[in-house]
Amino acid sequence: MKVTFLIVLLLMTWVSPFASFTQTTKAKNDVIVKIDNVQISCRIIGIGVDEVVYRNVNGNTNIGRIGKKLVSQVIYANGTVVNISQTTATADNLPIAQKPELTPVPKSELDEIIADVENNVSVTNRKVRLSNILFDIGSNKIQSGSFSYLDSIAFFLVKIPTITVEISGFSDNTGNASANLQLSESRSKAVRDYLTRVISIAPTRIKAVGYGQTGPIATNNTEAGRALNRRVELKFVGLSNDVYTLQFINGQRTKATFIVSSADNKTLSYKENANSPLVGIPSSQIEFIEYPDGTRRRVGSTVLISPVVENNTLSENNSKKDPPSLPSSTINEKNDQKDLPSPTNKNSFQLNFLPAQMLGEKSYTALYGGYGHTIGLGGSAQFDYWLAKWFSVGAEGGYLTWRTQVNVVENRGEQPYRNYSTQTDQTFLLAHIGVRLGKHFYLMPQGGINLLTIKVKDDVATNVFKSYQVSYGGAIGYLLDLSPKVNLNAGLFYRNSMSTKTVDAPNGFDAIQYVGFRLGLQFSR
Repeated sequence: MKVTFLIVLLLMTWVSPFASFTQTTKAKNDVIVKIDNVQISCRIIGIGVDEVVYRNVNGNTNIGRIGKKLVSQVIYANGTVVNISQTTATADNLPIAQKPELTPVPKSELDEIIADVENNVSVTNRKVRLSNILFDIGSNKIQSGSFSYLDSIAFFLVKIPTITVEISGFSDNTGNASANLQLSESRSKAVRDYLTRVISIAPTRIKAVGYGQTGPIATNNTEAGRALNRRVELKFVGLSNDVYTLQFINGQRTKATFIVSSADNKTLSYKENANSPLVGIPSSQIEFIEYPDGTRRRVGSTVLISPVVENNTLSENNSKKDPPSLPSSTINEKNDQKDLPSPTNKNSFQLNFLPAQMLGEKSYTALYGGYGHTIGLGGSAQFDYWLAKWFSVGAEGGYLTWRTQVNVVENRGEQPYRNYSTQTDQTFLLAHIGVRLGKHFYLMPQGGINLLTIKVKDDVATNVFKSYQVSYGGAIGYLLDLSPKVNLNAGLFYRNSMSTKTVDAPNGFDAIQYVGFRLGLQFSR
């Protein structure tokens, strides 16, 4: 009986300090307390000028937003309490919630990079180790405890939007080298995908590369050394050369190819072009930055703002009334840009090398009674206009030729008693539709016309025949990113040119069929 009484007394003593929302005892998740005392369990991303941005904790990566006028307090998992009515936070200084066991990249290191960029000092090839990105064992799945840490990297990247970076993955030398290389690459891509899809950092700014067990920074003979070698790094590559637009609060719009905001976001420096001087202004003069893909952000903020225009100014809310209160279970706004209707690069130009194997009619392929054609060579130039992110229309023009030299002998080793050569040339112009099948693969049906020229030459005479043909076919292939604006294209194609009749050939030319390999470089702008 006395034991039971003591247990109840201890429980009452332990529970009583929790009556207030300002309690600083650590909890598993962050908590948003609304003015109507409804609580939202979440991970806080930041407190902006007009809203609190947070991530749901139901296992997905969806981002939610709630107006600050509807919030009374934010309670971080580490016990810190922020009374929203007393905050003067701006989009310039969004605090980042971190799990207690994670520590961010040392602020001085990131501030030093920003300071160097502001002072026009090159940061190319500088590296920052991202030590708090945790993955499931043997997998590229990022553990949810690392999301807040990645958010802090995203906040750093939006301060220097014109800088391109590389996410570099490394492993130790334990296990199979090929498997380590694949795992390091898939993990670096997972980090890139998080930053581009969840936080909406432009995909053209981030390259993901896996290096496997190459490039160790410590010995692999000890566990401590191997732990140091298993890492993800942020490497600064250079400038993107994209054009951004600065929207000033006075209505002025200025193009810029170089932008950096200070570590405290109080100042913004920019260049209109590579030869322009670096201009520094207070960030308060800038209403928003418009990115090359049309998205807009305030200075130093990862939150996209919608272009609602009212009296030629941007507004995030077209009503003076407070936004309606939403139940915590229904606040589930996505910030995923993977389904944008149009790509950043509208046009692309491609140069192709086209080896082709002749098929079909023996009049072209047979050595006796035909032209003896097998492998042909050629090339093409291709233009595409992208109507949507995965769909384009375009045209391809090019040239293919098959040439065969035949020496006829009566017995092997004797001098030929007859020589003749054949040449089939096809100049083509084709229209096509391009369909992207995922990130790398594509399908491209084609159709158009050809100018066919056949030349047969022997010891006596040379005969030339010409004809127009209708052609159809298609291609399927793979695109490999070499840089944000250059892709390597490798694929297979098939074409069938229908038979035709001409004055020179009243009996008609047989249909030409061939398959080939496409190897080209695609340039986007």
